[in-house]
Amino acid sequence: MKPASILVVDDDADTADSLVWILENAGYSAKAVYNAAAALTAAKETAPRLVFIDAAMPNMHGFALAKELRQLPGMADAVLVCFTGYTGAEYERQARDSGCDRFIIKPADPTHILNIAREVTETGKLSELGENPA
Repeated sequence: MKPASILVVDDDADTADSLVWILENAGYSAKAVYNAAAALTAAKETAPRLVFIDAAMPNMHGFALAKELRQLPGMADAVLVCFTGYTGAEYERQARDSGCDRFIIKPADPTHILNIAREVTETGKLSELGENPA
């Protein structure tokens, strides 16, 4: 399995660090940051291929962050995954409208997270199927 540059953005450090731990133990290169400003800095420095973004963060919510990430050099084709405790069609629409490729409700099955990382690593994108697994 090839390493992938993965960024995890969540103001809950335990959640972000746990997700990074899962990814790194599967052989991926992952980094946690705990706010949108740090995410923008990290993305400018590394142009990650995959970004998991919490929607509910102080100062700048994840939907606004996704829009800003899409504008950065090298980030237009990155895979953005809204990884949130928010549920409902309105939040899914906001995630999609902000440029997120996938909407996942926390807590998510680690296998699903690793499947996303594997697919992005192998193909550079996500399939249209399996948009929001139950």
